[in-house]
Amino acid sequence: MKKWLFLLIAVSMFNLLNAQGWHWKTPLPTGNNLQSVCFANSTTAYSVGDHGTFVFTDDAGASWNTRITGTLQNLHSCCFTDLLTGFAVGDSGTIIKTYDHGINWTRESSGAFNHLTSVSFPDVNTGYITGMHGTFLKTTDGGNHWYPMNCGTTLDLYSVFFLNSDTGFVAGSGGTILRTNNGGISWTAQNAGTNHPLNSVFFTDASNGHIVGDYTTILRTTDGGLTWNNQWLANTSTLKSIWFTSPDVGWLCGIQGLLYSTTDGGITWTRHYQDASFFFNSVRFSDTGTGYAVGDYGIIFETIDGGTTWNRYMPATNNMLQSISFPDSTNGYAVGERGTVLKTTDGGATWTNKYSGNHFCFYSASFLSKDTGIVVGTTLDAMYVPEYSLIIKTTDGGDHWTDVSPVSPYWLNSVVFTDKHTGYACGAGLVTPPGAIFKTTDGGNTWNFIYLDQTRWLFSLYFVDNLIGYAACDFGGILKTIDGGNTWTDLPSGTYDRLYSIFFTDASTGYAAGGYSRGYATMLKTTDAGSTWFSIDPGINDCLLFVNFKNANTGFTGGEFGAISRTDDAGLTWSVQNSGTYNDLWSVCFTDAATGFLCGIGGSILKTTTNGDITEGVSHYAAQAQPLKIFPNPSSGKLIILMPEPVSKAQLCILTLSGKEVLSMSASGTSVHADIISLPDGIYIVKLTTEKSVWVGKLIKL
Repeated sequence: MKKWLFLLIAVSMFNLLNAQGWHWKTPLPTGNNLQSVCFANSTTAYSVGDHGTFVFTDDAGASWNTRITGTLQNLHSCCFTDLLTGFAVGDSGTIIKTYDHGINWTRESSGAFNHLTSVSFPDVNTGYITGMHGTFLKTTDGGNHWYPMNCGTTLDLYSVFFLNSDTGFVAGSGGTILRTNNGGISWTAQNAGTNHPLNSVFFTDASNGHIVGDYTTILRTTDGGLTWNNQWLANTSTLKSIWFTSPDVGWLCGIQGLLYSTTDGGITWTRHYQDASFFFNSVRFSDTGTGYAVGDYGIIFETIDGGTTWNRYMPATNNMLQSISFPDSTNGYAVGERGTVLKTTDGGATWTNKYSGNHFCFYSASFLSKDTGIVVGTTLDAMYVPEYSLIIKTTDGGDHWTDVSPVSPYWLNSVVFTDKHTGYACGAGLVTPPGAIFKTTDGGNTWNFIYLDQTRWLFSLYFVDNLIGYAACDFGGILKTIDGGNTWTDLPSGTYDRLYSIFFTDASTGYAAGGYSRGYATMLKTTDAGSTWFSIDPGINDCLLFVNFKNANTGFTGGEFGAISRTDDAGLTWSVQNSGTYNDLWSVCFTDAATGFLCGIGGSILKTTTNGDITEGVSHYAAQAQPLKIFPNPSSGKLIILMPEPVSKAQLCILTLSGKEVLSMSASGTSVHADIISLPDGIYIVKLTTEKSVWVGKLIKL
C-alpha cells in the first residue's frame, strides 16, 4: 500500500516536480548526456543518461518530456519489456525499474557496486546486465530479483545482447567477446582479432552478428562468432552503438557525430552524418522507417524515412556558454565558444542565436540596457588557439554588431561597466607579460591598456564604484585599484590557487572563488576591503568557476560537474543544491529575488523561479496526497469518483501519462461523475484538488 501511495503521489506531483529547483531551458528536453535509447512500440521511445536523466516520447518524436527517476547516478542503458515496464542501469550498481511508463521508479537490489553498462531482456521474465570488472547479473522473475553469474572474466563488459532466454553475447574491453547457449551458466570466449574496447553487440540471428568499438572497429560474423572479420571504415573514431532492422539493413553511430548505415548485412557502410562538435552514444529503430540517435548534451536525432534524412529535435547550440547577463527581467544574453551569442526576450523561455563564428570565442558580456551591450573574448587561429583580443558592441539588441577590438595578443575573460561610458576588460595571453587590463571611457567604442601583469593571467573583474575595483588572477592573485584603474596593488590572498571569479556586496565585503580544475574548490572572503582574506567552506569539493550575490546575505557559487551552492548568511554556511546536471557551469545571474539562470558547457541554460529550492507546494501536496476510489476501473465511458471526505469546492483533472490535461471540471460533495467516452484508450491519471488536500488515482480507459 505504501509503495502504491508513493506512486500516486509521484504521479500527481509530476508537473510540480518539473518546476522545482533548476530546470532546463536549453537544450530541450535536457542538456545532460543521453547514453541509451530504446523503443516500446513505433510511437513510444525512452532514453536515459547522466545525472539520472530519463526522457521519453509517446507521439513518435513530436515531443520529448523528462521524468524524475529518483537517482542522480549516471544511467548507461535502458530496456522496456512493454509500454509500462522498463529498466535502467548505471553507476555504482544502480538498477531502477518502472511499472508505469516512467512515472515512478523503484531501486532494485543488485548486490553489485561496480558500474553497470548494459541491460537486455529477451522476454518479460528473463533479463541480463553487464558491468565493469566482469560483472554479470541475471533475473528470471521480471527484474524483482537479480543474482550474479560468473562469465569467466574480470575485464570490463560494455554490452549484452540475447537472442532468447538461452543464447546471448557479451562484448567489452580488451577485445572481449563471450557467448552462452544456456542462459549464462557457461560461457565460451571468442577471438575478436583485436584488443580494442568493444562497445556494442547485435545479432540478427544465431549466426549473423555485429560488434563495434574504439578505433572504428566493426566486427562481423556469419558463423555464430566462431570467426570475426573487421570491416574497417575510413575514419579513426570511436563507435558506440549498432542496431539492425533486418538481416541486411543496419545502423551504427559514434563520436564526432558519426551515423553510418549498411544495406548488405554489414559488408559495406555508408556515412549519413558527421559533426565533430558532439558525440552519438546510441542508435535504435522501431521498424524500418522510424529511428533515433541520441548523444552528449541531450542530442536527439530522428528519422521517419529509414535514415534517408535525419533531423535534430529542438535544434539548439551545444557550444559552451561562459557568461549570462540579464539587463532586465525579460531580456537576457548568453555568450560562449564558436562566437555564440544567444538572446531571450521572454524571460528565458526561448533563445535565439544573434551571432556566430567558428574562429571566435566569447567569455564575458555586459549589457547596460536591453539594446546596448559589450561582449569580449578572442579570435582563434586555424588550430583554435586564442590569438587576438575580440570586443564587439551592439546598440540594437544584437541585430547588428560592431567590432571595437583593440589590437592586442590577449584573450579577454571579463568585462564590467561602472556607468554607460566607463568600462574595463581583463585577460590573458601566451606572451610576456601574460596579463592585461583595458579601459574604455566612451561606452566601449575604443579601448586602451591601463595595466600589464608580469606573471599572471587575469580572469575576473568587479568594481564597487567608479574608482574602486578588483581583479582575480592566476596563482591566487588579487589586484585592487582605488583610482579608476590608473594603478593596481597586489593583495595577499593566502592561496596559490587560480581564482576565476570575484564579487563584492559592498565596499568592505567581497568573495573570490576558484580552485584546481578537476581537483578542489577554493573560496575566500574579505570584510576589510581586501586587506585580508580568509577561507570559507562552500560545501562543494569541485573547482569553483563563479561567485555572485543577490544582496549582502544571499549568494551562489558553483562550477565544475554542475556544482552549485547557496548561502543566506553572507557565506557563514552554504547549502548545496541540485542543479540537475553534471555539466560544468560557468555563470549565474538573477533577475529578481527568486528567478535566476545558470549557463555552462554543452549550451546549458537552466532556470529557477524558486531561488534554487524545491517549491513549498511540492512538499505540502506530497504530505497531503491520498488515493482516490474510481468506479468502474477500467472504464469505457462514465465514471463515479468517490472522495474520502465531503468537500464544498474542488477541481477534478484527468491527465495523460505525459502530464497533459485532457479533462477538467468543478466538483463538490462526496462523489463526482465524469464522462470519458471521448478519450482515446490508454492509462490516465485522475487528480482531485481542494484548498487543503490532493487526491490522486490511476484510470484505465478501454
